[in-house]
Amino acid sequence: MRRIQLIGDLGINFKDLDFGAIIVPKDHVDVALDGYLRDLFDMDEVAKVRAIAVSPNNRKLAVAAADLSVSLFDEKLQRRDKFATKPVDSKFGKKSYLVTALAFSPDSTKLAIGQTDNIVFVYRLGETWEEKKVICNKFAQSAPVTALIWPEENRLIIGLTDGKVRYASVHSNKCSTIYKTDAGIVALAQSPNRRSFVSGHEDAAIILFSFDTRTQAKICIHTTPPVCLVLSNFGILASGADKRIVSYNEQGRILQEFDCSRDSKERGFTAAVLDPTGYNAVFGSFDRIKLMSWSQRRGAWDEGQVLTMRNFYVVSAMAWKPDGSTVLCGNISGMVIAIDCALKRSLIKNQFETTFVSPSQVIVRDINTDARCVVRSNKGLSITDIRVMGRTSRYVIAYTASTLVLVDRETEKSSEIPWESGGNEKFYLDNENVCMIINAGEISFIEYGRDDIAGWIRTERLSPHLISARLNERKVRGGGELRRVAYLLDAHTIAIVDLASGNQLCQLDHGNTIDWLELNETASKLLYRDVRSSLFLFDVASEKSMNMINFCSYVQWVPKSDVVVAQSGDQLCVWYNTDHVEQVTQIPIQGDVDMVLRDNNRTEVQVQEANAKVAYELDSAMIEFGTAIEDLDLSRAVVFLEESERENVDVSAMWRQLATVALEEGNLLIAQRAYAGLKDISRVKYLEETIRITEEAAKTIPDGTQHYKVRARLAVMRKNFKEAERIYLEQNSVQEAIEMYQKLHRWEAAIELARATNYADLDKLQSQYYRNLYETGQEEKAAEIKEKEGDPMAAIDLFLKSNQPAHAARILLENDRLANDEALVEKVGLSLVQNEIFDKAGELFESAKQFQRALESYRKGKAFNKAIQVARFSFPEEVVKLEEEWGDDLYSSGKYEAAVSHFLEAGNSVKACDAAIKAKEWDKALQILNVLNDSEACARFNYAFAEHFETTGDYEQAEKYFIEAGKPKEAIEMYNKASRWADAYKLAVEFLGADQTRDMYLEKADELETNGRFKEAEDLYVELGEPQRAIGMYKNAGHNEDMIRLVGKYHGDRVEEAHMQLADELRAKNDFQGAEEQYLNAGDWKSAIKMYSEEKQWPDAYRVAKAYAGNDISEYVSYHWAKDLGGDSAVKLLQRHGMLDTAIDMATDKKDFDFGFELCRLGAKHKTQDVQAKYAMQLEDDGEYGKAEEFFVLANKPKEAVLMYMHNQDWDNAERVANEHVRDVLVDVYIGRARTAMEQGDHEKVESYLLRANQVDLIIQYYIQRERWPDVLRIAKEYKPDQLEELQNQFDDYQLKTGAKGAQSYMAQGRDWEAQGDFRRAIETYLKVEEPATNDPNLIAEAHRRAGELVAKNMADQEAGAALLEQIGERLVELGEGRDAGELLLLGNRPKAAIRALVSCMEWAKAKRIASELEPDMEAYVDEAYRDFLKNQGRIGDLIDVDVISAIDILVERGNWEKALETAKQQNHPALLDKYVAAYVSNLITEMRLFDAVKTFEKYGASANRSNFNVYKQLIDEIVNQREVNYDILSALRNMLHSLNDNIMKSEDVIEPEIVQVFTKYEHILHFMTLQFALKPVSSAEVDRIKLHLSVAMVRYIDMIQPDKILYEAGVACRNFGGKYENLAFVFLNHYLDVVDAIEDNDPSAVDNSIFDGTDIPIQFGLPNSRFLTEEEHEDVKEWVLAVSVDRSVSKELPVDTRGVYEGSLVDSEGKEYPICLISGYPILSNPKPLGNGKFVDPANWQSFVTVSKTNPSDQLFDVQQFLGKWANAHLNFSL
Repeated sequence: MRRIQLIGDLGINFKDLDFGAIIVPKDHVDVALDGYLRDLFDMDEVAKVRAIAVSPNNRKLAVAAADLSVSLFDEKLQRRDKFATKPVDSKFGKKSYLVTALAFSPDSTKLAIGQTDNIVFVYRLGETWEEKKVICNKFAQSAPVTALIWPEENRLIIGLTDGKVRYASVHSNKCSTIYKTDAGIVALAQSPNRRSFVSGHEDAAIILFSFDTRTQAKICIHTTPPVCLVLSNFGILASGADKRIVSYNEQGRILQEFDCSRDSKERGFTAAVLDPTGYNAVFGSFDRIKLMSWSQRRGAWDEGQVLTMRNFYVVSAMAWKPDGSTVLCGNISGMVIAIDCALKRSLIKNQFETTFVSPSQVIVRDINTDARCVVRSNKGLSITDIRVMGRTSRYVIAYTASTLVLVDRETEKSSEIPWESGGNEKFYLDNENVCMIINAGEISFIEYGRDDIAGWIRTERLSPHLISARLNERKVRGGGELRRVAYLLDAHTIAIVDLASGNQLCQLDHGNTIDWLELNETASKLLYRDVRSSLFLFDVASEKSMNMINFCSYVQWVPKSDVVVAQSGDQLCVWYNTDHVEQVTQIPIQGDVDMVLRDNNRTEVQVQEANAKVAYELDSAMIEFGTAIEDLDLSRAVVFLEESERENVDVSAMWRQLATVALEEGNLLIAQRAYAGLKDISRVKYLEETIRITEEAAKTIPDGTQHYKVRARLAVMRKNFKEAERIYLEQNSVQEAIEMYQKLHRWEAAIELARATNYADLDKLQSQYYRNLYETGQEEKAAEIKEKEGDPMAAIDLFLKSNQPAHAARILLENDRLANDEALVEKVGLSLVQNEIFDKAGELFESAKQFQRALESYRKGKAFNKAIQVARFSFPEEVVKLEEEWGDDLYSSGKYEAAVSHFLEAGNSVKACDAAIKAKEWDKALQILNVLNDSEACARFNYAFAEHFETTGDYEQAEKYFIEAGKPKEAIEMYNKASRWADAYKLAVEFLGADQTRDMYLEKADELETNGRFKEAEDLYVELGEPQRAIGMYKNAGHNEDMIRLVGKYHGDRVEEAHMQLADELRAKNDFQGAEEQYLNAGDWKSAIKMYSEEKQWPDAYRVAKAYAGNDISEYVSYHWAKDLGGDSAVKLLQRHGMLDTAIDMATDKKDFDFGFELCRLGAKHKTQDVQAKYAMQLEDDGEYGKAEEFFVLANKPKEAVLMYMHNQDWDNAERVANEHVRDVLVDVYIGRARTAMEQGDHEKVESYLLRANQVDLIIQYYIQRERWPDVLRIAKEYKPDQLEELQNQFDDYQLKTGAKGAQSYMAQGRDWEAQGDFRRAIETYLKVEEPATNDPNLIAEAHRRAGELVAKNMADQEAGAALLEQIGERLVELGEGRDAGELLLLGNRPKAAIRALVSCMEWAKAKRIASELEPDMEAYVDEAYRDFLKNQGRIGDLIDVDVISAIDILVERGNWEKALETAKQQNHPALLDKYVAAYVSNLITEMRLFDAVKTFEKYGASANRSNFNVYKQLIDEIVNQREVNYDILSALRNMLHSLNDNIMKSEDVIEPEIVQVFTKYEHILHFMTLQFALKPVSSAEVDRIKLHLSVAMVRYIDMIQPDKILYEAGVACRNFGGKYENLAFVFLNHYLDVVDAIEDNDPSAVDNSIFDGTDIPIQFGLPNSRFLTEEEHEDVKEWVLAVSVDRSVSKELPVDTRGVYEGSLVDSEGKEYPICLISGYPILSNPKPLGNGKFVDPANWQSFVTVSKTNPSDQLFDVQQFLGKWANAHLNFSL
């Protein structure tokens, strides 16, 4: 408990949980909590925490408080939920009970709550916080509940006040009493293994109950009721109010006593809890908790530290989190504290924090995701080492002295196995179910979650791809455990072993090397692939191997199924049923398979194609079928197959598999359905009869399938006839067994059974059998019977009749009497020849002495041995031919060695030599070759001999025969392969020449390099004078030493560069030691140190620095190493290196003050003030003067702080610091302040500060220097009277020399005249104070100001006084005293002059007020002056209030159009806004910012101001005639036009109809263009027609849009539509060409528009300056028109409608005008559908538009709908 950490606001408020952190130092365990306490429920009374419980999965904490609520917290101790408990009956009221106990279920999803109103409620909380809480169980009791424990899922133990201990079954919702006593229960405690528990009673009794023996025993009587009770692995700890803790064994004997009553602060124990390992216990009392720890060394309990928590009061409830990390304590005041129990912490891989909560238990936390897992030694052994391993760091491996603990962090499965580690074991962790440990050539398999080694094997093939282990991954039929592994015994042999029994199940030999294998999840089938990429499937049960595909680049079992996915080239191959490998589904793919993913809904194969991953979904139903079969869910399998059949998938093999499984399981209906799926009607009917028998039998026996007839029939279906026979014979039903065999046409078995059972009708049965054989044409069978009965003649006849002459010949040859029958021999012989059984015919003819026929038969039957024997005696001349024929036959069948002798016997040496070479009989072949005279054959055989000698290493002989065979290049190649370059070069030069030899050798060197034969390639490159290529070769191959060796040998000046480049490459590959070596070889130790520093490998960085760089650099590395470590570790490191003070100095030099302070605090407090001083100076440099002052003072250098403030002229702070800390520098501060005041000319402050500094002489000197003699004399009179006379004399001398005495005299004289009342003379005297009497403008102004005041007061009414006042005012204005001048003039009743004076000094408000009150005529003058001032100053905001137009103009000049327009808009003057909007839009159009122009009109409105019409038209023309235009700008322009037309209609001004018509047409144009855009993505017959009509209708506006553009677009639309509109396409595109010619010739008269007479298409229209199309598009139109013009079927005419006029014209031949359809642009000939506001649509077109809008909704179509509604000024119905 020495390292206890209190985490959290120690008065946890469940309404507002707010955690902080308090760390208790190691040497102090007394914590005052009064600063952290908070009232839990805002109550005045005691709010006791009555119970605390933590879920076994460590994710939920439940706390029961005094307000009868339960609060739930997550693993981070953040409150997530709170709910109120309820009474047993609501009639008793909500406060009729108390909550006394809480307990979580073992699966952590339920919470039991015990209450004093005789009830236990069980709440289902669920696995997530979002699940709703419901009461799932209620257990009524006979007395109040005092304690709860929940050891097993269905076993809740309840303690009651009446002494009963009861067992509650959550599944059945029933209770039963385990045992009963007379004293109430005060505590229950379960053992860590949950196999037993103890109960403490009010009479101090302790009872132990064992679940294994179901017995209880009263083991002892404690000294007091044991309210604190724990049951550990080592006995019982009990305590209570007597302040004593007693240890008992399970027999009740006292082992230890701990008397705490001697501690005066101890008040008795009130709560206790045991840690999850059972090695520690904590007892709570008043203001403290006490730790008890089990000592394995002593085998006894030790007292630990006491944690005192002042003001915590009584501990009322305790809990220990299952991961052991935290103890939770609640008190009677409603507080809960969390105490961190970490013994030590460390970090693994800079990602995983390990927290030892006990020597045998560690919590591993991922600091990135906060995911946790617990690593625990169940044997209680101390964990000595812990590692996090696996590709995704999924697994944790911990070592103890004698065991190994493996934990899967995702599944939280843990295994602890016996293990004596030598430190050299390797772990394979790719299989998520099995861990493979390789140690000393032995592989051990551990299944996660089991504490034993599943088994082990020995193999030299240790690749994980060559070992496949399956341990209980899926259920298998028949139940039981599945522990199988497949591995390689050698490169060609696979062994499959049952680890459970240790037996080898089977062994598979394969002809090629195997490079991959994997068992399926049930280990019933094995996939394996060889080096030729051929894929095979091996069935373990049948031990049969089947080839699946011949090329396989990827293969995998689909998870949780027996489906195989493989890639072969560009085909994805899927086997849904591996029982029939020929049934494969192939899917074309474009890339490489990456992985197979499967979840509950789908299975996908992810393929990497180009730059993206593409998912191919597999048939989930087919996959699920296999799973259903394995799980014996046969009904589900039927459903899947029926669904597949509806999709026309061939599932016959699966029906067959289902039928087999159903029969094995005795499910006859499913089997019948499966055979029906196979269309096997016979089996369906057979099963139908079997089912009928079953149903009949079920009437007499419980299970009809056990009737003997049913069992026998099923055995027959399985073709297990002996089993069926046994079943019948057990029932003494011989007749039924014989009938069974007869029906199956197994007569022999029937007869055999009849003989064995002495069947009465045996003869009759045999007769029936013969008759059956004759009737069914089974003469062969009948012949065999006749032969057995001793009737050979009949047997021969029957064999011949059944076309089995060989059997007839055999009988004939065995019977000498019949062999002499020539006719019979001839008959049998002919039959043998006809059936090509020549060898048997030869024997027959030879026995009949017919040797010629025998020889011919032997020859035909290739029985040459027998033929030669016949020929030697009867036809000797044929022997040689037969020998050669025999040799040819042997040669053709590959028996070359045997053929040699026959060819030699026949005298054919060429064939004999060839056969000897093929048989590799080289000596014999060489002997034959030496006697051959056939040169062509010799050349061929010489080459074969050369190849042979090459393989045997006899290169000289090989060279000889290569050359004799005319193959010198092959001889050279041979020497090259043997690296005999001298021989190769000599031979190459001799036969190929020098140039060709060099080229060949370079090519050969490249080939050697490609094949990895680097030394040979190097020799060859060097020999050819190409060492640079050898260097490049070694670099590419990563052979660094060889590369450097060659660089040094051939490029000595670049060795260092090579080392550096190589080092950089090695570092990029994380080979830091290799990089270091290269850096050092290059002499660049700096780069090595830098590399290690950047990689945080400080020991290596320090090692290199110490060895190569000297003390300065090593100290630099040590400093950064320590900084990276931080804390105590940093100090220890620096002390070890003897440079702690140096590091502190370095930290301050680097301005790393936090680190410097940390080092001082932890190990060098004497350096603290130095660091503080330097930090203060840094803060001063950074401008943080307040903090700098603080640290200067802390560093005992307050004078530096004063100087800092003085330097920054912060005199107040300088004075304050000096007053507080260093008063002797106050004088300097005052002098400094005075100096600043001097610079500012503030004489009063100068005087004040120098007086405070007692520097009167300096004041006098200062005033003298500034010629302020009156002040000099004043100071001298007050402070230096002894110097007054001297200073007076100096003053007089000064006045005489400078003439300044006159001005002062005038002032003094003026004051005298003023005192005497002679104001005129006083005025005249004051006005004499002018230059050159004085150069002091202030004095002059003061004199004039005084004179003005006298004039205003005494002479204002006189004419002379008025003039004089104006004169004085003008002079004051010149002196910059306009305000004073104005006031004087106003006093003198001279308002106009006062206004001018105030204007001159920009006193606008006063000037305006005086003008409005006294001189209204001057208001315009003031305003004009003010406007000019604002303009010059650019003060737009103020100018707006005065002259808004000028303000706007200035904004426009500055380009601030937004501000200008907003200002104009705010004036509520439409004409003004229109003016500036038009100007802005014109600028935007010039800049081609058309969209911004439209948006401007949208924002500020398109008014009906005539002056804007040209701007509107210019903007429209620019947009509609663009090549690239988008929907947004068109729709915005359309909306602007609609707004414009509305404003025109509402305008009070008279606007010509022609203008209204123009903008109305523009609105139609923009609507049709936006509609075309909106319909563009949609394609259907109706929509294509509407789009065509829109394009054709736009020609109506040819005079408003660029004509060649509109004609081209209409023509192309007609051309693409085809049909009858091809004529119209020709018209438009031909007319387009005419228009383009006219544009190019600039001659409008060249266009003949007469074809449009009688239509509404304008005949007169303007031509643009340039054509719309590109040259390529134009040429395409020309070619099409030219091609169509020669087609007589196409005519140049417009299509007409029922009116007899052009179908797109709105006017007919009589001048009648038809309404225009807003959907198609065509005229509506009949039944127009009104939309409103004079707008119409064609009903059919409207219906098509509405349909498209609903079936293909888009933002653009919705926008068109909105506009139509706005245009029609009505709410339109767009429903179908």
